[in-house]
Amino acid sequence: MSDAAVDRLPPAARFCARALAAGMAPADLARVLRADDTTIAKHLRVGLAAIGAPPPPPGATETALLAAVEPLVAAARRPPGRTPSTTCLSDDVSAALAAGALDGPLLLAEAEHVADCPACLERIASFTVTEAPAPVAIAPRRGLDVVVTIVCALVVAVLLVWFALRWG
Repeated sequence: MSDAAVDRLPPAARFCARALAAGMAPADLARVLRADDTTIAKHLRVGLAAIGAPPPPPGATETALLAAVEPLVAAARRPPGRTPSTTCLSDDVSAALAAGALDGPLLLAEAEHVADCPACLERIASFTVTEAPAPVAIAPRRGLDVVVTIVCALVVAVLLVWFALRWG
């Protein structure tokens, strides 16, 4: 396996390999790249093929996938041979990338930069490890509850009056 094999991967696959090597979990990769688990697994399979390692079986569990990509992760731990094509990310862009808030060409460009810049990769990995998304609280809809209760009470009252008039 060539030391440059990871450097030749497509940007998303290179990001996935290097981010796993930096300690990010597959769920973090999915959030950052705004992709589903299947797409992340596809990027990792591309990396495995590029280094000549056997892919995991289709539909493999996350544990089996992580075991299968260990040769790719080991290769990705080596320093990149590529120089980033853009400047390092600002703090707010780093935070937005880690939170999965970037999209489109900006997401792709920043993910490619992070894949080739050890300092930015370390920063993104630290964001994703320490900053789990806050649970979303859904505010109760009191107005709707009141309306539903009144409508139900009216239906019951109408049925009671109808039964009373019909059989009473």
